[in-house]
Amino acid sequence: MTNELCPNCRVLTDAVVSMFEKEIKEKGEVYNVISRSYNCSMCNTFIRCENIKSKYKKD
Repeated sequence: MTNELCPNCRVLTDAVVSMFEKEIKEKGEVYNVISRSYNCSMCNTFIRCENIKSKYKKD
């Protein structure tokens, strides 16, 4: 867990991190996108989201 400022509670709380991973095709290339969503652990309000895009490499 990470500490984040909740916009609803207006206090610094532990954030619950949910992670989702998917592959997308864009301009003929395949990318791996990891999305992290941060929610307040006390009231479950959405705080922020991060999307990390990297090139997909086949082994």
